[in-house]
Amino acid sequence: MHVNIYIKLDDSIKVPFTNKYSAGYKRFHIMMYSNSIYFLLGISICISPIFSGEYTTNVAPILLASRYGKNKLPIAKMISVYLFGLVVGFGLIIISYFEIMLLWGSTGGRGPFQLLFPFVPYPITIFQATIILVISIMSAVVLTIGFTTFLPSKFKSPFWVIILVAFV
Repeated sequence: MHVNIYIKLDDSIKVPFTNKYSAGYKRFHIMMYSNSIYFLLGISICISPIFSGEYTTNVAPILLASRYGKNKLPIAKMISVYLFGLVVGFGLIIISYFEIMLLWGSTGGRGPFQLLFPFVPYPITIFQATIILVISIMSAVVLTIGFTTFLPSKFKSPFWVIILVAFV
């Protein structure tokens, strides 16, 4: 039953492929697999002390008892953390994209995705796959920020949070 779905997807791909020079996009995809892990680890290292600083210095009860401690301070921290993570993550992706396209060439984005990965049955172009990759990385940034902001209240230290995020 599930095999029929993949057969239909495979049949919707135009064959024979139009061979295009797509080394820039291939290098970008390969580079983003490893760089996205470094992005996520770096973002979690930058963010975890923001939320665990109150617990390590035992200031959390004082902040929670203050006027803005339960609503405005956490909201301001969440906005700043998500804004930082999204701007840094998207900025590094854009810098990586333009760097690779300048070095390896930006042609071939309209070619079928099967030129890079032959066994993928989806009928999309290389550029569309790159957009999906960027969206996936930004989604991982949002999830990592959420995970990193939740853990300091449980562990009370930024080091355990960084270690746990590095292993996850």
